[in-house]
Amino acid sequence: MWNNHMNNSTKKTLQIEWLKERKQSVEEEVDQLEQKYPELLDPSNTQKNSFLMTSSFSIGIVAVIAGFFLTMPFNLIAFIVGIICASIVSVKSYRKRNPSTQVKPSWQEKLLQLDSHAEEIAKEEENLKRLQQQIQEEEGKLTSIFKATNTTQNWRDLVQSYRSDQEKFEQAVSNYNSLQKQLTAIQEQREELESRFQFLAEWVPLANKDLQAKKEAVEEFASQMQETKMSRLQQPSTLLAQQLKQHKEERNNLFAEYSALLEKFGLEQPTEIPLWLKQWEKTQKNFERKEELAAILQPIFPKDITYTQLEQYLAEKKR
Repeated sequence: MWNNHMNNSTKKTLQIEWLKERKQSVEEEVDQLEQKYPELLDPSNTQKNSFLMTSSFSIGIVAVIAGFFLTMPFNLIAFIVGIICASIVSVKSYRKRNPSTQVKPSWQEKLLQLDSHAEEIAKEEENLKRLQQQIQEEEGKLTSIFKATNTTQNWRDLVQSYRSDQEKFEQAVSNYNSLQKQLTAIQEQREELESRFQFLAEWVPLANKDLQAKKEAVEEFASQMQETKMSRLQQPSTLLAQQLKQHKEERNNLFAEYSALLEKFGLEQPTEIPLWLKQWEKTQKNFERKEELAAILQPIFPKDITYTQLEQYLAEKKR
C-alpha cells in the first residue's frame, strides 16, 4: 500500500507540473493577444478612437471648404490640411474594422482554458496533499511496528529487500519451470533418438548402452564394414562384388537415415554427438542446481506470499 501511494504521489506531481506548463503556455498566448489588441481589456479605447475620427473628419471638411475662400498660399495650406485629415480618417476607418472582434472568441476561449487549468491544478494539488498525508500516516505506522520488533535496520530497506528477494524467488521459479520444460523436451528427443537406433540392433550390439556408446558401436560397425568391403574388393568373385554393393547400399541407407536424425536435432556430423551430450549433461547439472536452490529457499519462503499479504500481516501485528 505504501509503495502504491508513493507511485501515485510521483504521478500526481508529474501531472501537476504538466498542467502548470500547459497553463503557462496559455497565459503567454493570452498576454500576446492583450498586448496586440489592448481594446480587449479596455473597450473604451474604441469609443475614444471613434470621437477622434469624427473630429478629424470635421476638421478636414472645414479646411477644404475654407480653401475655396482663401487666397494663395493660404488656400493651398487649407487644402493640404484637409487632405491630411481625410487621410487620417481613412486610415482610422480601415483600422476601425476592429480585428479584435475576430480574435475575441479565441481570447475568451483561452481565458476559459486558464480557469479550467487552474481549477484542475487546485484539484490535483488537493489530491496530492491527501496522498502525502496518507503516506506520512503509513510511514508512522510502519516505523512504530518495526521499532516494536527492536530492529536496527530502516523499515524501507526491509521492504525493498523483501521485494527484491520475492522477485528473485519468482525468477527462480520461472527458471525452474523453463528448465523443466527444456528437460522434458530433451528427454523426449533422446527417447526418439534412442528409437532411431533400434533398426541397427540386428547388426550392432546396442542393448544397455548410452547414446555415446551406441555412437561408438555404430562407428566401429561402419569401420568393420569398410574393411570387409576393401577385403572383398580384392576378390574377383561376382558374388562378393554383389554382396559388397549390397552392403554399400545398406550402409548408405543407414547413414542417410542417421544423417536425417542428426539434422533433426541440429547436428550436422556424427562427431558432434559428444558435444551435444556434454551440453545435455550441463543442462542436467543446471537443473540439479536449481533443485538445490529451491531446497535452500523453501525454509525462507515455505509458501508463496504477495506484497498485499505482507501488508495484512503487518496490520494484524499492529493490532
